[in-house]
Amino acid sequence: MAYVCATSTNTILDPRRMPSFTTTRTVGYTPEQMFALVADVERYPEFLPLCTGLRVLRRETDDEGREVLVARMSVGYKNITEDFATRVALDPARNRIVVEYVDGPFSHLTNRWTFAPAGSGCEVQFFITYEFRSRLLAGLMGKMFERAFQKFAEAFEERARTIYGPQPAVQP
Repeated sequence: MAYVCATSTNTILDPRRMPSFTTTRTVGYTPEQMFALVADVERYPEFLPLCTGLRVLRRETDDEGREVLVARMSVGYKNITEDFATRVALDPARNRIVVEYVDGPFSHLTNRWTFAPAGSGCEVQFFITYEFRSRLLAGLMGKMFERAFQKFAEAFEERARTIYGPQPAVQP
């Protein structure tokens, strides 16, 4: 695994900007393996930080032939628990997963995963931007979400090792 870049913006320090987080990593698994791992949303409570539950409410195929899910995720930390629904578009032809906010404690949430060949492995990019509807909730959960997003890539890499075995070195 080679760490390429990670950036984060915190809205508490700069209230004019929505928090966002981006990380790009090169891993020794194929784009198809990593896509399948991220697309398996029902398994998130088993390994993803803060995720205490996830239920797929609906599955359908859109006009472009992509599988689209509507899922409700529960997140929690100590005595704070929230749940929210998202629309998840799985696009294996483009090695891309796009998540859009449906309802819950946010005024905005979008995230994208992309999976690109990189030598004998894969470059995985994760991007998320979000804004809590309530300033109080932003204050209570903002830092916690920021720390969790920083651990997401590591959680998925660890999950890949569990599912696919030790990752081979990436050959150029």
